[in-house]
Amino acid sequence: MMTTEKYQIVIADDHQLVLDGLVSIINEMEDIQVVAAVNSGNEVVKILEKQIVHLVITDIEMPDMDGISLLKLIKSDYPTIKVMMVSMYHEAHLIKQLMQLQVDGYILKSDDSEEW
Repeated sequence: MMTTEKYQIVIADDHQLVLDGLVSIINEMEDIQVVAAVNSGNEVVKILEKQIVHLVITDIEMPDMDGISLLKLIKSDYPTIKVMMVSMYHEAHLIKQLMQLQVDGYILKSDDSEEW
C-alpha cells in the first residue's frame, strides 16, 4: 500500500477569528494538514525548528515578529519552505516589497475562499 505524505502547513495570524477561518478552509482540502495555528512569528520559528513544514501562511502585522520579518527569516534559514502572506493591505508598494523578498503568494483577507 502506498502512503502519501500530507502537505504540512503552519498558519500565523494574531486575530483568532481569521486564524480559525483559515484553518477551517484549509482542513477541507485533501492531502493538506495544518500542523499548527499560532498568533505570532516567534511561535512559527519555534515550530520550524522541530517540524517539517512545506508552507507558512502568515499575516503581515502580528506581535513579537511581524510577517515581513518572518518572511525574511524563512527565506534565509529555510529556503525550501514556501511563504504566503494574508493581509488586508493592498497597496502596490507593499506588494512590491513582498515580491522583492520572494514571497510565494499573497491573498487579501477580503478575497473569496473560492478563489483559493
